[in-house]
Formats: sequence, structure tokens, C-alpha cells
Amino acid sequence: MRVPFAGTIKRLAWATGYYERALARRSFPGVAVLCYHGVTVAAARRDRLPHAGLHVDAGEFEAHCALIAAHCQPLALREAMAIWAGEAAPLPRPVLVTFDDGYRSLLQVALPILRRHGVPATVFACTGPIANGTAFWFDDLARSRGESAAEAAKALPYAEWRALVETTGGLATRHLSGDPLAPLSVAEFTALAHDPLVSVGAHTATHPILARAPEAVQRDEIARSLDAIAGWTGARPTSFAYPNGRPGADYDDRTRSALRDAAVTVAFSTHEGWAHCGEPPLDRSRFVMRHGTSAAELAHRMCHSW
Repeated sequence: MRVPFAGTIKRLAWATGYYERALARRSFPGVAVLCYHGVTVAAARRDRLPHAGLHVDAGEFEAHCALIAAHCQPLALREAMAIWAGEAAPLPRPVLVTFDDGYRSLLQVALPILRRHGVPATVFACTGPIANGTAFWFDDLARSRGESAAEAAKALPYAEWRALVETTGGLATRHLSGDPLAPLSVAEFTALAHDPLVSVGAHTATHPILARAPEAVQRDEIARSLDAIAGWTGARPTSFAYPNGRPGADYDDRTRSALRDAAVTVAFSTHEGWAHCGEPPLDRSRFVMRHGTSAAELAHRMCHSW
């Protein structure tokens, strides 16, 4: 009974303007970097959607953007980096919106919402599926063998993981425009990258757990992702997001060294926390956003529980 009751209280607090007043008095201890993945339309069948929690509803995302635009300071990545470097004055409630992987829903569903509210976003692209028109391996495996199989695969030694992924077949999604798990095409990614509200970064070529891979493989995954984006957009990115993103478990010092050698200047984990000036630039924290997070819940977290 606690969760529904707490949700009711938060909705009442939202309706009465409590969070609006509380946010006006609040100064964040850093940048709230929000990590999204996909954005689905209301008609999507969630019972058939692997990793459904990582795909927020369009209505939820619209409410998040409205909250951020009205009561916070939405930032482009370059603006957040200027604050972290001490080159720009801190803001009271800075928010940076990011997306991992590169689902087609970013262009079809999320971008119109971002435009309506004037909220910038950064997209970290896993380039192999975008180039090949195939599903991300974890979605493909979850559809064919279940989410538990996809999660278990992340813990495999690199060679075993690679062999498993290569047997999944690469579910073709390029022409399935209504598939919420379809990746962007190269043309779609390029169009997204050239939108004034969007910046892009790398997320490896095939989305391995980097810490489980040999150093040469890590460097190749990073370089191929950066090179692909440079070839598509004409600009080599200097930002990166780690697949899965847990410090120590999913990436390590070899990964950071490879990023430095590739001239990457900022990299994002999924360590939950405010991204503040004292953090190492290659270990920026983020809050992973999940389906079911209402605007009231997001406001509550910004005010009280993050």
C-alpha cells in the first residue's frame, strides 16, 4: 500500500503547486543528467516490448520536458561542459537530457517533443545496428530467448558473448517503421545529428560490456563508433556513454585510457548521482529514467530524494 499512497501524495503535491514552489527554492548540487533510451507511443504493446521499463511513454516524456523547461534550466552538452570546466557560471537547476543506443523513436517521437519545449538533448549512438539496419543485440536476444537470457549474456566472458550474439541472427528492423525497437537508419541519424537541439556522441559499435573485452577490442569498439559518426555527420564526436555503464563492472581503466587516446573529453556512466564539477570528466553520473516516472515523481526526486 505504501507505493500507491506515496504516488497519490506526490500527485496531490504536484496539483497544488507544491513542487513548483519547492523547485523555485532549490539549487541542485550538480547537473541532473537524465539517461533515456526509447520513447513509445501510447498504442505500443508493452507486454510484447523487451526491456519495456527503458522505453518511456510519449506522454511521460512530454511531461518531463514541460517540467524541465518551466522550472529548470535545460542545457546542451557544450553548456554543461562549460559549467563543469568552470568556464560558465553554475545555474540553480541545470538539466541535461541524454539518450543511449539510437532508437528510431528518438526521431519519430522524442524530437517533436523536444522541439515543442525547447529542450536540447544528446544522443549516444551504438553505430553497428544503425549501419546494418538490425536490432540491438540485447533486444534481439530478449525477443528470441527472453530478457533473462539477455541479462545473463552481459555476464559472459567476451568470447562467449560474441559467439552468442553472432548466433542470434540480427533481426532486421530497417523497414519495420512501427517497431519501437528499430534503430535509426544512417540517414535518420544524420538528420537527427544536424538538428539544432541535438548533439551526438558514441556508444561503441556493437554494445559489448567493455570491461569484459580485451583492451584491443575496447579500442576498436570505441574507434569504429567514433569513425562511423564522423563519416555520417562530418564531425568526430568527443563524447561517449559506456554500454550498461556501471563503473568498475562495465568499464575500467583500460576503457578510460582508450577514450583519452581517442580524444574523448567527456564520458557518461549510469552511476546514479548529480554530475558535479568534482567528478572526473570520464566518469560523469546520470539518472536512468524509466517507464512509469510521472512528472510529479520526477519533480519529487529533484526536490527531495536524489
